[in-house]
Parts: sequence; C-alpha cells; structure tokens
Amino acid sequence: MSRQGVKWQLAIAAAAAVLFAAVAVLVVRQVPLVLSLDSGVHEWVASRRFPALTGFMGIYTHLAEWFVYLPLALLLLALPRTRRPVGLPVAATMAVSALLNLLLKALFAIPRPPDQLVHAAGMSFPSGHTMTGTAFTVAIILLIWNSGMNPARKTIFTLLAAVYVIGIWFSRVYLGVHNPSDIIGGFLAGLAVAMAVSALFNSSLLLAERGNSSTHS
Repeated sequence: MSRQGVKWQLAIAAAAAVLFAAVAVLVVRQVPLVLSLDSGVHEWVASRRFPALTGFMGIYTHLAEWFVYLPLALLLLALPRTRRPVGLPVAATMAVSALLNLLLKALFAIPRPPDQLVHAAGMSFPSGHTMTGTAFTVAIILLIWNSGMNPARKTIFTLLAAVYVIGIWFSRVYLGVHNPSDIIGGFLAGLAVAMAVSALFNSSLLLAERGNSSTHS
C-alpha cells in the first residue's frame, strides 16, 4: 500500500471515531431521535419473528464469538505463510477491538434492552459482537484487496464478508440483546479500530521497504 493509502485509512479511522463519539453522546443523553429509532426498529423486528428464524439467529450470532475468532487468529499466526501478512494484523485488530469494547461498555454503562430472547450478560453500548465482527470483516476485506487475488474473486469474497457481518448485526437486534444504536456504535468503533491498525501495519511495512531500499542503494 502507498503512503496515500495509509493516509486514507487514517482519515477513515478518524472520521469513524468522531462519528462514534457523536453517537455515544446521543445515546448517553437519551435523545428522542435515538429512543424513537431503537423502539421503532425493535417493534418492527419483533412483529416479524418466527420460530425457525429465531433458532437460526440464535446459532448464527455465535459466529462472532471469541471461540470462533481466537482459534482462527491462532491458526493464522501458527502458519509461517500467513503469520506476517495476515495473522499479525488480524490478531492485533481483534485484540484491540475486544479490549476497547470492554472499556467502552464500562465507560458508558448502558443497560441492555429488557425483551431478550437469549441471555446476554454485561452492558449494551457499543455492541461487542458488532464491533469485533466489523473489525474482523474490515481487516479481512483490506487484506483481500491488498492481495494478488484477481478482481472477480476479490469482489466475491468482499460480498460474502459483507453478508456475514450484516447478518451478525441483524442477529443482535433480532434476539433483543442490543438496540440499533448499539449496532451503529459498534460498527463505527470496529471500523475505526480496523482502519487504524491496518494503517499502523502498512506504515511499518513502508518504513521497512524504505530501509531496505536505502541499504541496497
């Protein structure tokens, strides 16, 4: 990636962080617009629940759990071929996202919705599944588009990744464990983390390449 690409990643990370802060203020202050959005979407989703979809969502939502991401990250780190180009950035992204989510939830201490279909412990804002799922998906998409894969495959894998994470977002609202505002906050925070970590890794690679070129010249 070029220096210009790194600058764009940092700009997107900064914009996402600012937007997250704005959403957090609205949520903490319980602005009527946010309350209306949360209640309206909850009512719409609740009216369209049915047993088969509820069962599916109860399973699907676990695809964004630590017991899915941790073995995957360890596998990518263990394989020499994927350790540096994929394992390190993905593992760093997931670690930063998970730790930051814990801090943000403790900071804002927003309770979960009362009508949960499944039990979920802890605070609600920002959604942890959404934040880590978004961070993971964005990290993977960035790696895909920086790879030597042909454009058609890049597009297909990007669409699959997008469907995966959108399903995670929807499952959290469908199961009643998060408000839509939690999802928006989790998306913005996850996007900021993924872009910032990617920019950091790409900057280190650019510096290493510059050092190598200086050594050989």
